[in-house]
Amino acid sequence: MTSPTRRSLPVVAATARSVALDSIIGRLRNRPVERDVPYVQSYGGGVDSIYILERFLREPQSRPFEPAELVVVMAQTGDEFTDTRDFHRRIVLPDMRRHRVRFLQVARTRTGRESSRVLEDSRAPSDLYIDGDYRLSDEMHEAGTLPTTAGDRVCSQRSKGVPVDRTIRDHLRIDGRFVHAFGFDRDEVSRIGKCEAAIAERNLRRSGVGNSSMKVSVDDPWWLDAPEATAFEIGDYPMLRWDTSRESAIAWLERELGESAPRSCCRFCPFQKPWSDPSVIERWRREPAERIARDLLMEHRALAFNFRVPLFFRQGSLRSFVERAGIEDALDAFRDQVGRREHALWRIRRLYRKAASGRVTARRSTERIATGTEAEMNALLDGHLARGAKLFEANDVRYAFRREREPQGPHTSEEFFVVAPSDADEKVRGSGFEQAWLDAHPDAVAPVGRLLQPSLFGATG
Repeated sequence: MTSPTRRSLPVVAATARSVALDSIIGRLRNRPVERDVPYVQSYGGGVDSIYILERFLREPQSRPFEPAELVVVMAQTGDEFTDTRDFHRRIVLPDMRRHRVRFLQVARTRTGRESSRVLEDSRAPSDLYIDGDYRLSDEMHEAGTLPTTAGDRVCSQRSKGVPVDRTIRDHLRIDGRFVHAFGFDRDEVSRIGKCEAAIAERNLRRSGVGNSSMKVSVDDPWWLDAPEATAFEIGDYPMLRWDTSRESAIAWLERELGESAPRSCCRFCPFQKPWSDPSVIERWRREPAERIARDLLMEHRALAFNFRVPLFFRQGSLRSFVERAGIEDALDAFRDQVGRREHALWRIRRLYRKAASGRVTARRSTERIATGTEAEMNALLDGHLARGAKLFEANDVRYAFRREREPQGPHTSEEFFVVAPSDADEKVRGSGFEQAWLDAHPDAVAPVGRLLQPSLFGATG
């Protein structure tokens, strides 16, 4: 048998992954729920989670435990839509109180990437604490970035997955095995596979088989044959066991509750589709203007740092959709928030490197050069343009380019100045950035402060 060619390798890998997923899903679909162990539901607050919870409460045959034995854990990102809170106040929380379900609301805190705290631990919850603690938007504002649809949903892992796992470990302090339920529907087999791999990784580390650097993958499911003694956390996927699709769950909720549940997500979630789903626009319209304005400000700063990536990527920016929808109170509040803020002249540099595989990586430096009013910073930018920098305009933002990114070549860079609110963090992404920059640009030896003195720009006042 000949070895696979380079072109056939992706096909071989995809086939192996498909076989592994089939094996994982087959086991989970027919695996009975273990009795006499704690049952914890990771609760997202949306259609799937509500469907699972309400079915547990309304159909005793669907669960091997009493409602009062159920523990529900919800991580608050701090940027949830208010209609999610209102729906829970009206329907879900009264049902929890009636059945004495233990409901924990938790949130990420600022003190560390994996730090969290319990907002409430109650069998009589009366409210949903959607403001959280350290909000996902706080992180985005400070970093000058936006969430994206690329990758492994890092924002969800940090703001939801990590706080829930920490709460189970440090607050519930379950000694021994427990069942951990997730709200993936029957068609989300890829996400279920990744979730099972993450559970296996935690189990192996807890049992002492693995270490902190060990990674478990669906592509190599050797962990399916791990000893039973390592299974402290047992994943359960009720909608997979019940063979329930998202559409079936929506229909069940409308029949049983008399209305459909709103989708749980952040107001600025990039997975929304305002270009094809009018309900997204209407949700924004119903939100308090200050909340949407905060999201517009977050995007405004991020676009100042990187004009290429609006919130909805090729479909456009959040602001463009809000403007076309005529949500004027949010736009007025946004302009007011921008006007009241101290501004800075920022220097943005990027180094792009292309690997042999074709993958391009970028390292970025953001520096706050001067601070003052928006008008004062624009005067500095004008001076820079007068000295030969190239003007580029996008997203109602002006950029003064000293170096433009070359379209070809394995290694390239860019450097520009821009005016934006000052309350983001100065940051260098990628080790050894300054030396790499000097290696790429031997002429870049003068201190930044000297290069940007207003007198050198010819600016006055």
